[in-house]
Amino acid sequence: MAEQQEIKTLYTGKDGRPTPKWVAITTVLVVFALICLAAVFYLASHPLGQSAAVSMGETETTVDPVAPDFESFEVVDERKLAFFQFMIPLVQEENRKILEKRERVLAIKAELETAGVLSRNSLRDLSQLVKEYRFEDEALKPSEQIEKLLLRVDKIPVSMALAQAATESAWGTSRFAKGGNNFFGQWCFREGCGQVPQARSEGASHEVASFASARESVRSYFRNINTHRAYRRMREMRASLRDAGKHIAGLELIRGLSSYSERGQEYVEELEQIIASNQLSLLDMPQSVAQEDS
Repeated sequence: MAEQQEIKTLYTGKDGRPTPKWVAITTVLVVFALICLAAVFYLASHPLGQSAAVSMGETETTVDPVAPDFESFEVVDERKLAFFQFMIPLVQEENRKILEKRERVLAIKAELETAGVLSRNSLRDLSQLVKEYRFEDEALKPSEQIEKLLLRVDKIPVSMALAQAATESAWGTSRFAKGGNNFFGQWCFREGCGQVPQARSEGASHEVASFASARESVRSYFRNINTHRAYRRMREMRASLRDAGKHIAGLELIRGLSSYSERGQEYVEELEQIIASNQLSLLDMPQSVAQEDS
């Protein structure tokens, strides 16, 4: 509860009233800095002429960033900015990888529709993706596998990921974030796989998972959101937005996350408040639109 109280004081006063005008102005400046950061990272990870195609067996060598000591930031806005600066590149990076895989799925779909059959390479890639997205045990035709993949292989709004990371990790200050790089409150069920929560019910065996890096925590979170049956409604909402030609917005998709926390709808409302009070929705828009609105 102490961590939850700390989170709430970051965007409301103790009496629940809106923050003063100077705080709102500071928030706008913080958001503008975040937009600039996101734009820089996007351009850095999308050089001109880079192909969207991805080899399913390709591996990348990257240096895992080390999280700063978020508790050392005594000024709230400085802590929030440090948190966003740390998390945004990790979320953007994972979204980039997923969208490259989605392009491959769409290419496989076009090949099947055009030729009626798939090449050996396409069958291999399709099989790997089906396994990665956890429905290899289902007896589905290639066309059915492709449609199921298109529901799962898609980006997660930056605003949604940031809001969940903020509330689940107490803005990076929880012992699970500091001691296990767990920024999303993910559980595991093998003894010794993480840290035992103090409030664990008698007879329960889950632990709060530990990860080798924050990047692994982000990757695991994406996999969970994109594959677990509890978030199927969220994925269907995302597909509907895409089919309608609308941008994929965190404020829309968080309505499908009531199962993420035992707090249910209260948890969804907290995510909504974090996104709205920090203007994180700007990070879900195309960069040109976000800059105009800021």
